[in-house]
Amino acid sequence: MRRAEGASACQAVLGCMTGGGVDARHLERLGIEGRQNGRQSAGEHRLSGAWQHLSPACPRGAARHLLMPRRCAVSRARRCLVMSASEDEMFARWQEWVPKINTSVVRLWYHREVWQQTRDLLTREHQRYGSDGIFLRAFSKMYVDSQAVALRRLADPGRDVVSFARLLRHMHKNPSVLSRERFLQICEELAPEWSEDLARYQNEIYDRYAGSGRDELDRSLLERDLGQLYSDASKVVKFANKTVAHLDRRPFEGEVTYGELARVVDDVTTLWRRYYWLITGADEAWPPSIAGDPVAPFRAALDARASSTPSPAPAGWPTALQVGIAGARGLLTAANGVTNTLARLLRCPLRGS
Repeated sequence: MRRAEGASACQAVLGCMTGGGVDARHLERLGIEGRQNGRQSAGEHRLSGAWQHLSPACPRGAARHLLMPRRCAVSRARRCLVMSASEDEMFARWQEWVPKINTSVVRLWYHREVWQQTRDLLTREHQRYGSDGIFLRAFSKMYVDSQAVALRRLADPGRDVVSFARLLRHMHKNPSVLSRERFLQICEELAPEWSEDLARYQNEIYDRYAGSGRDELDRSLLERDLGQLYSDASKVVKFANKTVAHLDRRPFEGEVTYGELARVVDDVTTLWRRYYWLITGADEAWPPSIAGDPVAPFRAALDARASSTPSPAPAGWPTALQVGIAGARGLLTAANGVTNTLARLLRCPLRGS
């Protein structure tokens, strides 16, 4: 008789749960404590003796279903605490990556500016020093190789690297880490004075990455930007893999022009600035200013015939910044294969305008 009562009570409870509430009389027949008011929500009951009253007509999964709301609530609470801690750690890791990635992006732009100014100066003045382009060809090759490898690093999605691509992949996989609340908190900490107008403006900024009213980043937008990064850099990365980083037995069949390389640098820089702003809450002035004159060495007459060669330092050869003009003369003299053209170039002061 008790098994029959248990079965009917179980069926009654399951039927009531579909309506959002559980009758306390049926809970008492199953040995479940209810509230004094006769009804309670499905997520607030407690199971004490239901297992003993189950019949074949009421499978054990049904009683497990009675427990599920409470268990799920506890599980969700624990999961939220763990996710909160792990999301804080992940965002802190992203913040550590940002300066490194930003330095790589700024160097892309800086190296291009130095190369362009040097190229323009030498091509404009080449008749004065009678150059056949030997220096400019070597300098341009160094520029192209360094830019290609730098773009290759930024687009590297590997698990053991710090790169723009890996950052976007992390953000795509964990869109809730940089929530609206976290973004506004970052902006508020940076702002000298926080106001409702500024909060409204920053909310509109976040809407561009998440959508209106949403509290986490839009995965489709992150996927699109990651695809754009791969698409922009793919040709240059292939060039770097086959001709710069490795000596591939299958040669690079395409070509990368200076214009294409410049466009890739512009596209990657524009894309990075959007996420730099999102993670740091600050928009750096762009383009950055260059301290000093990149073509200053060409404005003075250098004598490549000097015979002094610097001795190796205890820790090895000095860096380029430590060599100075005198050391540069000696290094040029030591390079016996470069004489006439380069010597005329260094002895002829060039005009900067």
